[in-house]
Amino acid sequence: MKVVLSKVVKTILNKKTKQAVYVLYNATGTFLDKKINVLLGASGSGKTFLLKVISGVESIDSGEIYYDGEDITNTPVSKRNTSYLSQNNILYPHLTVFDNIAYPLKLMNLDGDEIRKRVNDTLKAFGIEYLQTRKPKQLSGGEAQRVAIARAIIKRPELLLLDEPFSNIDKMHTAEFLKLIKDINKLYSTTIIYVTHSISDAWALADNLLIMDNGEIIESGKIDELYNDKESFLYKNFIDIGEENVLHEEWFRISKTK
Repeated sequence: MKVVLSKVVKTILNKKTKQAVYVLYNATGTFLDKKINVLLGASGSGKTFLLKVISGVESIDSGEIYYDGEDITNTPVSKRNTSYLSQNNILYPHLTVFDNIAYPLKLMNLDGDEIRKRVNDTLKAFGIEYLQTRKPKQLSGGEAQRVAIARAIIKRPELLLLDEPFSNIDKMHTAEFLKLIKDINKLYSTTIIYVTHSISDAWALADNLLIMDNGEIIESGKIDELYNDKESFLYKNFIDIGEENVLHEEWFRISKTK
């Protein structure tokens, strides 16, 4: 699914000043079909709000949002074939792993045999068959996040929205989960929008990079082209920061081999 935003504006009320402030301002950009689109920006740049308006969780004040050329600006969440996973996505504590993953399919009123087949296939694809009878309190942080991603993908969404999904994961295991995102993209041909403030995640994942600042999408393109442009926002704000260039160079080398 190709997602296009045109001059999207969103304001919220500042409770202290009682004045409207922009969280998105003329946000315009294209998220490519069946690719991993990384939305990169500092905290407070508007990334999460942008993801919410794409999903339909938040309305917008003006502008348009298109899915494959169709204006879905006012289409309710239930009518959009998307899955949204936030950094604090919580599993249902009273349900087993199997039933947590099955839950979206039950909402779709699929028959029992189809649900069991899809869940079993997904458990196998994610390598978590051994967890299916456990409750969330019996899972490690990494296991719980893997289950949450499996639940998000079970209904085969055309668009998967990920809001810093691994911010609570041990850094030692981050590479494993980044690979999982790549595998999902290849296995299901799902368009993915991955929100992060981590340049390392962007190097590892991005087929298409979009950069946000102060509520606007100010730059987009292939990460290596932006990397090599010393006039780009990416280079000036994420690359040209002294000693850390060593780390960035290594991630750039890895990303070129993906």
